[in-house]
Amino acid sequence: MPNLAQTATPYNDCDFLPEDVVVLKELDLLCVKDLITLKYFDGEFWETDHRIGRVSEKVIRSASLAELRAKRRLDPLTSQALDKKRCDDDSQLMSQV
Repeated sequence: MPNLAQTATPYNDCDFLPEDVVVLKELDLLCVKDLITLKYFDGEFWETDHRIGRVSEKVIRSASLAELRAKRRLDPLTSQALDKKRCDDDSQLMSQV
């Protein structure tokens, strides 16, 4: 009997899982700045909850914490700045404990 981790699923070769929240890698690609939730992988494309429908893994990346908080796709510099600010805020809170 195979171990559960060894059982073949459509997600074995994927970088993502259903319900992962992602954004398009390129801002100019379809001008979509919305967060996208992945639903089902058909072996080639992900079905999404977004009006664009299906996407390839090649054009998406995981949403950053800053993007999840902003509830939209951020440009890389804004995302990095917000993530850094959050880390600095967390460091200050920990030093006060």
